[in-house]
Amino acid sequence: MFLRTDNIDRRQTISVMVAVPLEVTPWWETQNNLTANYQKVNSVLNGEVYEVDQKGLQVVLNNTFTLPKKYTVEVTGNYSSPVINGYFNWLSRGFINIGIQKEFEKAGVIRVSCNDILETNQVRWRSFEAADIDFSGRLKFEKRVFMATYTYKFGNSKIKGTRERKAGSQEEQQRVTN
Repeated sequence: MFLRTDNIDRRQTISVMVAVPLEVTPWWETQNNLTANYQKVNSVLNGEVYEVDQKGLQVVLNNTFTLPKKYTVEVTGNYSSPVINGYFNWLSRGFINIGIQKEFEKAGVIRVSCNDILETNQVRWRSFEAADIDFSGRLKFEKRVFMATYTYKFGNSKIKGTRERKAGSQEEQQRVTN
């Protein structure tokens, strides 16, 4: 099945997005994103009127915890409710990622993280119950992934900071406006 403008006569979407950064405590910051939408699809399929509508929600919560001794923990959660996609639905999905890092005064930064700790990050779809064709599927991404990185800054830390430079065009612009 191919979804083109020829297949769907009319699709309407209303969407609202709210971003809320919060400093809960001096050691806990959170960035919360909420997207709510309403979709409606009207079309004629094989001579029959096809009309569906759906409310949807996507939530992304990113929490950063600053701990003593230069440790930082980050936990991110993502949830998407079902979404209309022409003559079928993307089903709900969600995942959680977690990471921890330790910063050393002169020796760099070590990071350890795990993506999709519950192994729930997958795309699933299903045709509508009233559809003449019944199909469903699932696309599963890589398994849970663990990562570890170490970053070390090479060079002399006693070198003075770079001086502020102006581009030639900035100086030219100042002459023109004066």
